[in-house]
Amino acid sequence: MSLNNKKVEEIKKWLCLAIILLPNLMISLNTYMLQVALPMIQKEIIASFSEAQMILSGYALGLSATLIVCGKLGDLFGQKRLLKWGVIGFMLTAVLGSIAQSAWQLIFIRLLQGIFGACIQPQVLVLMRSNFKKEEHSLVFAIYGALTGIGFTFGLILGGLIMHLNLWNLSWRNIFLINIPFCFLILVGLGLVSESTNLKKDAIDYTGAIILMIGVTLIAYELFYFKIRQSASTSLLIILCGIGMIGYFIKHEKRMVKLKKTVLLDMIIFKQVGFTWGLLTILAVYINMFGYFFLITYYSQWRLNYDVLLTSLVFLPLGIGFILSSLWSAKLLRLLQKKLLYLGVTLMLFSVLALSFWSYYYGELLTPVGLLALSGYGIGLGMSTTPLVGLVLNCLPFKFSGIGGGLLNTIMYFANMLGVCLIGIIFNYGINLLSVSEKSNNMAIQKSFSYSLLVVCIFIMLTQILVFLFFKKTENKL
Repeated sequence: MSLNNKKVEEIKKWLCLAIILLPNLMISLNTYMLQVALPMIQKEIIASFSEAQMILSGYALGLSATLIVCGKLGDLFGQKRLLKWGVIGFMLTAVLGSIAQSAWQLIFIRLLQGIFGACIQPQVLVLMRSNFKKEEHSLVFAIYGALTGIGFTFGLILGGLIMHLNLWNLSWRNIFLINIPFCFLILVGLGLVSESTNLKKDAIDYTGAIILMIGVTLIAYELFYFKIRQSASTSLLIILCGIGMIGYFIKHEKRMVKLKKTVLLDMIIFKQVGFTWGLLTILAVYINMFGYFFLITYYSQWRLNYDVLLTSLVFLPLGIGFILSSLWSAKLLRLLQKKLLYLGVTLMLFSVLALSFWSYYYGELLTPVGLLALSGYGIGLGMSTTPLVGLVLNCLPFKFSGIGGGLLNTIMYFANMLGVCLIGIIFNYGINLLSVSEKSNNMAIQKSFSYSLLVVCIFIMLTQILVFLFFKKTENKL
């Protein structure tokens, strides 16, 4: 192959990566941009607070309920094909969202958008593996992690800018419409992406899919709305019903294996020891991450009275630290190997401890100490989570890639819900424990924020233990 041909192939390869990763960036930006637009949406379509929350969380509910099923569909019909269907569906729901006239229309559209998002996300992870050599995976996942950081760092800022510009006087509807050029670009560029290999032509286990989706939906829905229910016992009962459905799903899948019939989720995947321990590690690290993000957001707005844009600036040093450390993680992983993850988690721990003590005595976040603690957490997060995702997926044989990607993304979304739910309850409980005088001058929020950060530290320490066990069980030499 001539030098010019090699350059052309190299350019095509990285354009291919851009097309594979663009859907992930689109979804990430879309989620955070909508948060900025939510008050205006609530006002214009006359929605209640609970309806507004359902508009925001409807996407995650639809996505978490169908991720595993869509991961399996990718294995059966091809990841590239399912990605294409997902992008087309996402584009159509973006158009429908821009013309919605009522809260319930938007809630339904967001649920659909979540289902199409589930068609997209597991396929992205698999196509990253199948279109690149194993020695390139660390760099590919580093870029993937950096784009995730761009989503949560600049999503709020971009959303605020779109609302401020108010093009064609369409207000919040532009938040939906901005997805359309993204989708067109992805569809045009998919020709550069190779289809994954080893596709199966098995039938679909419809019964198992329905049982699993019901179970996941019950748990996900109650975790979203646990805090606003009057009766905690009702929520716990529904969550237990969801867990029972998942237990029945496992029993159903084992019976299908004995009958030598097609299964949705082959339980043999959990005999891949590294993958199972990796999922537990990802669950712990994402619980602390989403719980931390929740605390920062509410503390900034409730105690410090920051508006949405100023709150997004609080996340800027964290996001920049995450992006930079994610980009460097591939080189650092080769140099430090598993020590990189230990260092990353340790940096997260000391950064959260520092912010806890600082906020207890001084309160402000936009200070040199506060910004240093926030950026330290972001750097540690990028050092640990970005390589971890790739390492966990590499524990699986390629034939399980689609379902593995679906499971991994499902765990991430459940960690989001669990983190917000658990830390939210602790944060609120801490406020209620403090005296009336402290509540009257907002000191209750400040102290509860500081105490809740210590709970986040517990989850970070649990993450460190699980990282150690992940490497011990797999004897992963990276």
